[in-house]
Amino acid sequence: MTSANTFLSQSHSLATREYIQEFHKLDFNYRSYLGQELMLNEFGYFMFDVGKIDTYTSTLHIANNLYKADKIYLNRTYSSVYDALENLIENGLHLQIKMLDIQIIYWDTMQISWDLLARFTNLKLLYIDGSNASRYNKSIPDITAHLPPSLEALSIVNMPYYNEPFSPQIKTSNLKIIKLMALKYNQELSNLPPTLETLIIESGSFNQPMYNLPSGLKHLVLLCPLFSQPLDTLPHGLEYFAGLHFNCFVYPENTYKLELVNLPSSIKTIVLDKFLSKQKDILKQIYKESKIICYEDFDNFEFIIETLLDSIV
Repeated sequence: MTSANTFLSQSHSLATREYIQEFHKLDFNYRSYLGQELMLNEFGYFMFDVGKIDTYTSTLHIANNLYKADKIYLNRTYSSVYDALENLIENGLHLQIKMLDIQIIYWDTMQISWDLLARFTNLKLLYIDGSNASRYNKSIPDITAHLPPSLEALSIVNMPYYNEPFSPQIKTSNLKIIKLMALKYNQELSNLPPTLETLIIESGSFNQPMYNLPSGLKHLVLLCPLFSQPLDTLPHGLEYFAGLHFNCFVYPENTYKLELVNLPSSIKTIVLDKFLSKQKDILKQIYKESKIICYEDFDNFEFIIETLLDSIV
């Protein structure tokens, strides 16, 4: 990366809270509604369709919007998305993109690769949505092996069978937030970068030890009903914890049996599912300065994220 590109990349860096806000918009809103500008959706992403490139370039207003766009939304089959990424690279548009929202509506091939992502060398935020279509394809390769060094926020959602360990490459990345929502995900949390501040895992299968998290981690959301590991080795400096249940069609015979009395003394907000509400009074005595909240609805992921946003000053 040239020094000019390095400066450009750094100048568009966002705070963790801003990245979480962006993910919140993409999680809970329909992204194909047009905004006020041609071909831009309501959140300012250019809705790029590789089949319409001639129309884009022959229409002055659309061409202007495309060639200044730093946010791109791709919403097609996997093959069409791959072709779109290739086209963006061929036209030099990949160097200007800071936020990329990819929605795979159908996995139309077994030959899947994420290698083109590494070419987007100024990318800061990557949101990959499998639209739950991955239930038809149980072999989704590792996404984290092809992330550009510039990336700071990664969200992988609606991929039920995605179950790949984090690549060793991300150990030296600049990631501030990782959000993973995959029903079958159950991998050791190794290779996480020291820059990581927020980790969100929603999985019906996850049950891995939590002793090797980055020392700078501030926010941990574990919506994992089968999780049964102790939480007494979380990094000092952690300020927000939420978990553990959500509606994932996994109903364990027993809820989380361990006590939460050994959370880091730095904790400021604790958000618990209703089965852990019996610990609330005990926790109030131990963490006198902390806010302790219980959620009743297992579908209340939006409430948890909004609580997280409220907790970040």
